[in-house]
Amino acid sequence: MSQSTLALRLIGLASIVLLNLSMFFPTPAAAQFNPSQQRGLNKIGATAYATTGQPQDIRLIIGNGLKVILELIGFVLVILMIISGLQYMTAAGNKTKIDAAVNRIKNAFIGLIIILIAYAATVFIIAQLTAAIGS
Repeated sequence: MSQSTLALRLIGLASIVLLNLSMFFPTPAAAQFNPSQQRGLNKIGATAYATTGQPQDIRLIIGNGLKVILELIGFVLVILMIISGLQYMTAAGNKTKIDAAVNRIKNAFIGLIIILIAYAATVFIIAQLTAAIGS
């Protein structure tokens, strides 16, 4: 065994020993609580407790999040229909471009119908939950 190989092995062994020993030394933690350093808690509290001062039900928060997601997907599908309509108008008689645009319009329309049904179901369920909770 050459000296360089022996030196590399000793360095590796020493680093492993030091790494393992470092786990036993205490590590200071900055766990002190200072309310003035907290950011955004008032906004989170206002969202969670709304204006009634009572906490909102998690089901309502999730339902409202689903409504926002469905609205965004619906917006994307409407934009896709508009873009596909423009591609249909500018196809200049090219059969493959016309077929692709028409298929995209059909698919976007079907997706929009599904999203509208899901949105209506979400609104209905949120209304029923709100009535059942009484808030």
